[in-house]
Amino acid sequence: MDEDGSNQRKLTGPEGNEFNPSWSPDGKKIVYISDKEGELYRGFFDEIMKKSNLWIMDSDGSNQMRLTEPEESVSDPSWSPDGKKIVYLSIKKSTMDLCIIDNEGENRKILISDSRPKGNPSFSPDGQKIMFEVSPTEIEDIEIAAYSVPYELWIINSDGTNEKPLKRKDEIEESESLFLTVNIGGGSWSPDGKKIIFRVSVPPEFSSFWIMDSDGSNQKRLTYLNEDASNASWSPDGRKIIFSSAPLEGDYGGNSDIWIMDSDGSNRRQLTTNKMDDFNPSWSPDGKKIA
Repeated sequence: MDEDGSNQRKLTGPEGNEFNPSWSPDGKKIVYISDKEGELYRGFFDEIMKKSNLWIMDSDGSNQMRLTEPEESVSDPSWSPDGKKIVYLSIKKSTMDLCIIDNEGENRKILISDSRPKGNPSFSPDGQKIMFEVSPTEIEDIEIAAYSVPYELWIINSDGTNEKPLKRKDEIEESESLFLTVNIGGGSWSPDGKKIIFRVSVPPEFSSFWIMDSDGSNQKRLTYLNEDASNASWSPDGRKIIFSSAPLEGDYGGNSDIWIMDSDGSNRRQLTTNKMDDFNPSWSPDGKKIA
C-alpha cells in the first residue's frame, strides 16, 4: 500500500500463511516466510502443523519462488547490504543452522550447524560479517525449547570463518550477573559498522543498553540499572540513539516513554510524557524527525 494507507493490494494467495516480509535494499524484491509448500509435522501440543520456508517475489507480487526446501523450517531472514544474499536460520528437530543463500536460491551454505538455539542474524554494513544471538546451551529438541533459553551475542565472517563471542553472560558486571537468567541480544550495527548497541535483559523486567566496538572491545553500559530499556535505533548519521524506557516500579515496569541520547550515553533526554506507553521509535531517513 501507499504511505497514506491507500491502494492496498494483496501480494500473495490464500494457499498458506505468510509473514516476516523484508524489502531488498534496492526495493525491487521482497523476501518472506510461507508455509504453503512446507512439510507436515507435529507441533508442541501434538497438533499437525506445516513447516515454513523462505520465499522471494518481486515487489509487485510477481515471480514468487521458494528458496529453501519443504522439509526445513526457517526463521529470521535478513538481506546483505548489496541485496545479493540472505542470511537465515534453518530449524530442524535436533539442529539449528545459520545459513546464507543467494537471492535466486543458489549457493546455499551452512555457516554453523549445531544444537544451540540461535536468533536475529544480521549483516554488517559492509557485508563482511554476520552478528547473531546464540544460546551457550545445546538442547535436544530445538523446535520445542529454542525460545526458553538464555542467549549471548556472537559474530562470524560471512564466509563462515572466525566464529567468536562479542558479549558473553559471564562478562556481565556483578550487579547484573546476580540473576540466574541473563539474555544478551538485540544487537544493532551503527551506520558505519564501527559500533554495536545491544540489550542485556534480566528478570523480572529489567533491561539495559550497552555499546561496544564491532570487534567486541570497549564495552560500556549506556542506560540505568533501574529501568526497562528497549527498541533502540541509531540515527542515520550514527551520532544519536533513540529508545523506549520504563522505570522499574516494584516487580514490574512503569509507563514507557521515548528517550534520546548521544551514542556514548551522554546528553540523555526524555521526548514523550504521555499517560499511555510509547514504544518502537523510528528515525526519518534524514534524521530530522522521529515517529
